Amino acid sequence: MAQGCHGLRETDSKNLPKLDPTFFLLIPLTEAGGFLTGPDFFQPLTSLVLLLSCYPFWKFMAKALFDFSINKSRSLILFFLLCLFIKPSLLFSHIYILLELNYSNSMGKTSKDKRDIYYRLAKEKGWRARSAFKLLQLDESFNVFKDVTRAVDLCAAPGSWSQVLSSKLYLNKDEEERKQVKIVAVDLQPMSALPGVIQIQGDITEDATAEKIISHSDGQLAQLVVCDGAPDVTGLHAFDEYLQSQLVFSAFNITSCILTPGGTFISKIFRAKNVNIIYAQMSQFFKEVNCCKPKSSRQSSCEAFIICQKYSPPEGYEPTLCNPILSASYYDCISSLKSPTNRALVPFMACGDLSGFDSDRTYPLELSKISEKFSDWKYIPRSVVQPPTEPAYKKALGLKKDGSMLNVEDKQSKHLNERRVNTNLKDDDEVVDEEQIFYDECDENCLSILNISD
Repeated sequence: MAQGCHGLRETDSKNLPKLDPTFFLLIPLTEAGGFLTGPDFFQPLTSLVLLLSCYPFWKFMAKALFDFSINKSRSLILFFLLCLFIKPSLLFSHIYILLELNYSNSMGKTSKDKRDIYYRLAKEKGWRARSAFKLLQLDESFNVFKDVTRAVDLCAAPGSWSQVLSSKLYLNKDEEERKQVKIVAVDLQPMSALPGVIQIQGDITEDATAEKIISHSDGQLAQLVVCDGAPDVTGLHAFDEYLQSQLVFSAFNITSCILTPGGTFISKIFRAKNVNIIYAQMSQFFKEVNCCKPKSSRQSSCEAFIICQKYSPPEGYEPTLCNPILSASYYDCISSLKSPTNRALVPFMACGDLSGFDSDRTYPLELSKISEKFSDWKYIPRSVVQPPTEPAYKKALGLKKDGSMLNVEDKQSKHLNERRVNTNLKDDDEVVDEEQIFYDECDENCLSILNISD
């Protein structure tokens, strides 16, 4: 099977032993036969004190007493005492194993690893995010890294695509060749350093950011520009597509300022109703435009990637970061168009090994043997390679933690109760829309709390 090449076992985590008292009955009695020669025979009192002072032991004993019949509980308790005085280390080892297994499963540490194979593989292979596989699979089909020494990663944090650029363009070269490689990562949020990657914390819609990118490349234009940025989705597909298209527009605007003729531009898009408009716009600036869906991208997601190669801007085109939507003459110009917006058809490709891992499928976890002495297996979840350094939601979490961000319904109820001093209005009293006043005040409070102007 495909997962065999990565050493994944077919054993599922559901076969792991749970915190069940009957599991202790499976302890081999032959292990207890070594008590005459083992040091544990002389430590029953110490083991008893340690065990009775352990909270999990009392919790475990309560489960044994109340969850089972009287006869079964008596037998179990007698077996505890037998193991305690004959082979305490054996009892402690199994208690630790079962508590650890139950904690790992109950806290959901393995659920995402099981549901998302690429999330698990990203941690195993040292990538900062699963999105690294998307760029790798795009390169398999289009060879976008060939002869590239100057690359820019827009909306780079947490840095998985920058990590791929570093691996493909910098780390695999000798010291002399590395001097020619220039990789620049741009994002509003800071991210941890990567070898060979220059970081710029800035806005891609500002001229200063484009100037910094060119200056870090010794005045030379980039050969490859990639952008994996996306807005926080709302669930309203038309609105999400509009936000993403504006992000693609901003990414292309700065790309037109920093990309050399013949270069390549890669960006994430949302395939929705009006995605053909993006195809038409990109076709005006690039000789080859393709839409791709990597194997690591979920089929349930509308995301895809537009691969624009051989940059060739129209004659007389001057790059600018000005947004035409903000121009006063923009809507007059649009309304004067007599024909509908031009559309274009571009090839659609599926990238990656089609017989490989499926991003929408659940795969069994890879179990590790706990000890050579026992036959128990468990799944040991890996930590993420690099957590976000300054996530955008950090301030909101702080407000929620200290109680500054109350539930909207609770705050509304409290606000209305305070205002409802007298419910009997006179005929000449002005009727006030309490809910509208509440939401207006909420808007003002949110602006002051979040300091959007900063």
